Amino acid sequence: IIVNEAAQALLFSHRAEEALVLVERALASGRNYQDRQHALLLRTRGFALGELRRYAEAEQAYRDSLVYDPGNGGALNEIRYYQGLQRGGQPTTVEMSTSDKFRKTKPPV
Repeated sequence: IIVNEAAQALLFSHRAEEALVLVERALASGRNYQDRQHALLLRTRGFALGELRRYAEAEQAYRDSLVYDPGNGGALNEIRYYQGLQRGGQPTTVEMSTSDKFRKTKPPV
């Protein structure tokens, strides 16, 4: 969906706060997204929160996405990743999927 693509573009531009606002507005709009679209928005929300080092909230956003897309491997991996960070692990290079390919981004310093 377009709002998700716009949020991802903001994330690639290191504008996580703006991406988070965009996604949260979309989620609060009351629009009835299809389950996969809703899950995608929640995963993008989780990614933005992670970029802002709000790890517990990021983990919860990925957990919330599983309600709409149960068993999503990416969400499950991100949950484990954020659990590790909350236990003192170090951020690593993150891969973010777009509709056309994977791109690598470095975590914020």
